Amino acid sequence: MSSPEMSQPTKRRKLTQTCLSGQKTSQCSGSSAGKVGSGLPVQDDMPQQPSNQAKSSAQKLYPMFRPKRERKVVHLVRHGQSEYNAAMFAQGDPRIVDAPLTKQGQEQACRLEADLRKLRLPSDTLWVSSPLTRALHTLRLSCWHLHAAAPPDLANFRVLREIAEHLGTFGDIGRPASVLRQDFAQLAPLMASLPEQWWYAPAANPDASCPYLKSEPMSAVKERCGQFRKWLEEQPQKVIVVVGHSTFWKVFTSSPHRLKNCEVQTIMI
Repeated sequence: MSSPEMSQPTKRRKLTQTCLSGQKTSQCSGSSAGKVGSGLPVQDDMPQQPSNQAKSSAQKLYPMFRPKRERKVVHLVRHGQSEYNAAMFAQGDPRIVDAPLTKQGQEQACRLEADLRKLRLPSDTLWVSSPLTRALHTLRLSCWHLHAAAPPDLANFRVLREIAEHLGTFGDIGRPASVLRQDFAQLAPLMASLPEQWWYAPAANPDASCPYLKSEPMSAVKERCGQFRKWLEEQPQKVIVVVGHSTFWKVFTSSPHRLKNCEVQTIMI
């Protein structure tokens, strides 16, 4: 004759004792484990400890759970005011492709240098820029390592096409990599492998002579955000400064806030 089924209070006491004793820890934690006192079934066949792969995935998704020494500090920067920005306020889309900084934008970038110095960045800080001229121009003016008379050591510098602005206006269209290498000779080695046409250019935007017929889908921007986040996680440096663009940063951070020119937003990865 079978024994009578255990009453609910007895089940709860037994589960609580299991948690306190440290046995079958998978019954006490994890999204699929039953809550104490909830009456939900407990999965006895779950592994006692999460796998290394599961731990790694959790850390990538939730950086707050990482030890502080393993987290990265990323300073997101928006470029200074561009000639496109200035003209847009007066006349709508001014149809300027890859505009440089205005005089005001250059002054903003110079003040940005002082703001970044206050952060006491370590010597191995990684500096990253979008290939759009307004971002490269901002990097060149705000990063003191690029101001020396001698050629800089570019080991801790990168130019990434993945962080270019969402192409939604003429101002977001890039210029050929060969032209950028001429205009930014100091940074040319960083763009050696940059495709000649690196900006969003589907069939409706075949080349620079037909620059803007179709906006970049937001799904493509989100995909680039994911690629960039993965790239950040793979870098050995713990502190990274990235010069980019307002819409891209807005999507990347899932924030309603749109950065102003040369504003800095610091996040943890």
